[in-house]
Amino acid sequence: MPLSSPDQESISISRPKKYELVEQEYAKLQQAIKQYGDNASELMTKQKSEFLSSYKTFLDSTVKPEFLDLREEIEQKETQIATDERLTRCERERDWFKKEALYRDKVVEKMTAEKKEMQSRIDGLEQDKKFLTKQLELKRRTDDIGSQEEDGTTK
Repeated sequence: MPLSSPDQESISISRPKKYELVEQEYAKLQQAIKQYGDNASELMTKQKSEFLSSYKTFLDSTVKPEFLDLREEIEQKETQIATDERLTRCERERDWFKKEALYRDKVVEKMTAEKKEMQSRIDGLEQDKKFLTKQLELKRRTDDIGSQEEDGTTK
């Protein structure tokens, strides 16, 4: 390639033959570097693809089943927790109903005792009523007999 400047357009400097050899070797070196870069890129792409493929296989064969097992275990634990919470709530409700039933039993026993006492009073009052009714009846008869005798003697 001739060296020229704007002032010296027509003057060309001849280059030595070894310089052309250097340019040829330089071009070969540039070509080799380019080819090495292309080969390295292809190799990196191929290795990346192989790595991703083997990594996916590793994940599918080792990690994924373990992950699925852990997920299933978590679901089982969550179900167990929910069941335990329901069971605890049911036990609390059962205890409340048990206390309520015991309280109601005591109230019923108390009311039954009061009922028996009142029934006893009623029975006593009815006996008193019968007795007083008989006494009144006797008194009337006695008064009737006495008034008939007075009426009979006064007539």
